[in-house]
Amino acid sequence: ILLSLFTILLGSMSLPARAFTHPCVPNTLQELDTIKANLDKEPWKTGYAALASDGRSQLTYIMGGPYEVVKRNPNENLWPWRGDMIAVYNPSRMWYFTGNPAYAQKARDILVAWAQTHKTFGGNESGLDLGDYAICYGGGASILRGTWPGWTQQDTITVQNYFRNILWPATAAPYNISGPANKGSLNVVAGAVMAVFCDDTDMFNHVVDVFRNYPGAGLPNILATGQMGETGRDIGHGFNDLYARTLTAEILWKQGVDVFSEFDNRLLAAGEHHA
Repeated sequence: ILLSLFTILLGSMSLPARAFTHPCVPNTLQELDTIKANLDKEPWKTGYAALASDGRSQLTYIMGGPYEVVKRNPNENLWPWRGDMIAVYNPSRMWYFTGNPAYAQKARDILVAWAQTHKTFGGNESGLDLGDYAICYGGGASILRGTWPGWTQQDTITVQNYFRNILWPATAAPYNISGPANKGSLNVVAGAVMAVFCDDTDMFNHVVDVFRNYPGAGLPNILATGQMGETGRDIGHGFNDLYARTLTAEILWKQGVDVFSEFDNRLLAAGEHHA
């Protein structure tokens, strides 16, 4: 009887809420400051020049959207969404590196416009795009929220609702089976980005659990040799698979969860094999 009561008690206890830090996708404030301090030195100098010259970094960029419906396979309004998400991330970084608030305002207006308009992300492969562009919508939102004084609490709520109610269900991130290899990795990294921006402990813990335990795309999907599910397919999918897993691990690391060292440094083995 005592054991049963103890089990019921444990089952009814929720995990304590995690204190999420912002910015954190994928860079912390300290890391952004390090980059900013080295923009006149290589390799940062060349990287910054590429960022600054990109058309989606410009204050004159014209939005492609927003639309109520976006789909991948079959595609519908997909390229406007992609371009606008890059135009969230790029000006967010330009704001921090230049100090010009017009860049932040540009990025915020694009993201909030989509958050207030976009209703469904459909098609057979929506999770792939949400993973491919997770660093864009997630990184831009994270920088704006964590660094720009013009960002409001209502902006946070609006974007959290967008992530939780529109984007999260369009991935396989909410489930215990996230998809095979590259597909699963992209769903998981999208889930990681959304969980941390939404300050959602349950979402975050679920993503960590899938990454640690799901054999189709998590750490168990990497052999001790470093071979992954996409290794024998082609170099592009192999890199994308590794990139998504590593970005997930970095996002988790920023919240105090170290999966880099798990499975005997399995991600390192994957990086060495790919190299």
